[in-house]
Formats: sequence, structure tokens, C-alpha cells
Amino acid sequence: MMNEMSFLKVAYELAVAVDPHETAPNPRVGCVAVLDGVIVGQGAHQKYGTAHAEVLALRDLERVDEIYLTLEPCDYFHGKQTPSCTERIIALKPKKVVVGALDPKFQGKNLEKLRAAAIEVEVLEEQHKKPLNPFLEKWHSESPYPYICLKIAQSLDGKITSPTRYITNKTSRTKVHELRSRYSALLTSTETILQDDPRLDVRWAANPGSTEPGFGEQGTRSCSNPSIVIVGERVLSADLKVFQILDRDIEQYRTRDLDAVLRDLKAKGIDSVLVEVGQTLNTEFVKQGFADEIQIFTAPVFLGESEKAALGAEMSLTDFTLTETAELDGDVWWRYVNQ
Repeated sequence: MMNEMSFLKVAYELAVAVDPHETAPNPRVGCVAVLDGVIVGQGAHQKYGTAHAEVLALRDLERVDEIYLTLEPCDYFHGKQTPSCTERIIALKPKKVVVGALDPKFQGKNLEKLRAAAIEVEVLEEQHKKPLNPFLEKWHSESPYPYICLKIAQSLDGKITSPTRYITNKTSRTKVHELRSRYSALLTSTETILQDDPRLDVRWAANPGSTEPGFGEQGTRSCSNPSIVIVGERVLSADLKVFQILDRDIEQYRTRDLDAVLRDLKAKGIDSVLVEVGQTLNTEFVKQGFADEIQIFTAPVFLGESEKAALGAEMSLTDFTLTETAELDGDVWWRYVNQ
């Protein structure tokens, strides 16, 4: 016999299966409709600008007992192009609505509308909230920037350049590919591209449903490449590897003004940016306070004074909290969040 948690888990799995690049900056949302203890409708928001999960799950239904949603339903607001899901639920008159998390845009206001319509509402604030839509709160905040994660792959002595192509092992690099698959854009520099000639893709993210700490989705989903953002004035040849992958947008900003670049990205609907750069820009992102989190992958090697360090100046991370760490087949991973 399925219970509330079971029905909500189904809704969550529907949402997880969606590629976050397709819905961003909208959240991924799953919805399940239940009548007499049986699921009679289900759906997930599939693409930005298209039908929401509630519309898909409740279409053609004339009666339901309960509705299970991973996120508080939307309502009308200025510029909205899709119908109010809150009004659709009220029109259907279910006995109960169970919600996994509040939407930071509405902060429970739409649930009060449901209660005012004599619908019982329960908010479970599931632990799945952050992994499912980790950038939603920043997107709806007053910040002019997207959510920013700085990724650093380094040696034990903090070096990010090496005589060999890779510093970290295959397990760490696979986790980086999975990390890339969650962000709307990947920001790099002309110097990094010219020095490393990287693909910057997600080809190793074969298991994006990994349950490793920090990679937290349970289940599987489709996986695509993030957009590429390049900063710097140097001319790049079209035969570089980054330009050989055709299923993504690439934009170059011929400037080092990170504030202007990040503001423009948010204005264009980019909700999240993974940063993979060299020493100079790593330092600027930390120094100027742009990073919401820093993920560090460290290999058990020392590379010496001849190689470049991750940061070009002594810098404190006292504003950051170490929230997770894991051993990755000999490498060590740390996640620091600016809280």
C-alpha cells in the first residue's frame, strides 16, 4: 500500500528524470494525482515555457482525492505565460495537497490560497529540495548574479598545472562531468582553452543519478552539455576541441569584467554557472565574492614550485562552510558553501 512518502517519491523521480538544462531557469517539478489510493495522473515539467507538471498530471481528470507535488504550485505574476497551477488545483477540488518544498518565489502564499479554498495542505519540506533545484533560491533573490560554483582540481600542494594532462583520477573527473551536467553554463577563459584544449563536455556522466555526497540525485535522467561562456580577448581557432561539440551554445566575452559578464548571464536567463579557469580568474572570483560554493578535487601528489597554484594570493575561506567531503578512489573531494 502506497503512503504519502511513496507518492511524493514518485513525483520526485518524475522530476529527477528531466534534464535541468531544458527547464532552467524554471525548476524541475513532478506531480502525481491520486484517486482511491491509486495514481490516476502524473507529469513533470519538461521544458521552459511549456506545460507545468500540474497541467500534465491533471489534464482530463474530473476528480482526484490527493495531489502530490515536489514544489509549491505557481500562480499568476507579471509576465507569466502559462496558466496558474494553483487555480487549476482549486478548480479540481481535491481533499488534500502534499508539497515537498516551498517555492522561494511564492513562499507559501499559494498554499494559503489552497487552504482558503478548504483544501487540506501538508508541507513535508523534503530533503530532496536542494538537490532537485539547488539554484532556485538564488535565482529568485535580489542578487544580480547566477549561482556560481568554482571547481578546482589540484595536487596536495595546491597546484593546478601539471606536466601530465590530468592531475586527478578518472573517478574525480567523472564526478566533474556529472557536476557540469547540472549547471546551465560552464565559464572558462581563453587562456585555459589555449593551454589545455579541453572539450568541457559531460561525456563521462554516464550515471548522473549518482548518490555520492554532493552529487545527490537518486534515480537517472537525461544528460546534456551546458552552454559555454568564454572570457578573454585572445583569438581562438575554430579547430579547438571546445568548438567541435555542436549541441550547445558558445559565447565569448572579450572582457575580464566579471561583474558585467555575470550580470549579463543572469539577464539572459542563466541561473547557474560552473567556473573552470586558471589561477588569475580563480583568484578574482574568490576575491570579489562571486562564488556561492567551491568544490575542490585533490589528488595525492606533490607537483612542486614550478607549477601554478589554484590561487595567486593568500586568501581566507572563513566565509565558507565545509559542508561535505568524500574519498574518490584515492582523491579527496571537498565542498565549501558560502553561507
